[in-house]
Amino acid sequence: MKIVAIDPGETTGWSVWDTETYTKIEGGQTPLWEFIDNLQIALMADEKEKMILEVTRPGALPFVGVERIVCEDWVIYQKEAEAGALNWDKCRTARGIGAIELIARMTGVPIELQGATIKDAAIAMGAEEQFVSPLHENRHENDSAMHAVYWMVNNRGN
Repeated sequence: MKIVAIDPGETTGWSVWDTETYTKIEGGQTPLWEFIDNLQIALMADEKEKMILEVTRPGALPFVGVERIVCEDWVIYQKEAEAGALNWDKCRTARGIGAIELIARMTGVPIELQGATIKDAAIAMGAEEQFVSPLHENRHENDSAMHAVYWMVNNRGN
């Protein structure tokens, strides 16, 4: 099965995987709404349109044929809220996740939201072997890899 794992944010990290071989097909970091547009276009494209994407929207190509979405969830942590860290925040990440959920509903592609708390477990499962260097510059793509590895290990055979 082909999945896309997503670390949503202003810079959205993503990675596409073949779950049969536990192989990363492609990954990257894309501005939030450009990523969402690419995902929507790819998942809603019919066979004829997929060929046109090569010319008109190459950023959508990695997402053609995705059968499941694994996305980090976004929550407001009490300590941050109490400290005023989110005062006047437009919560664009949460809006982006909502758009991804809508795309999943419209296309019938199952979606799983995971908390950021899975990262230690994902590292213990070997996610670091999939990291792209340099680490800091690629942290969003690497976060998406943690979500993918965590999902694949916990859903073997599904």
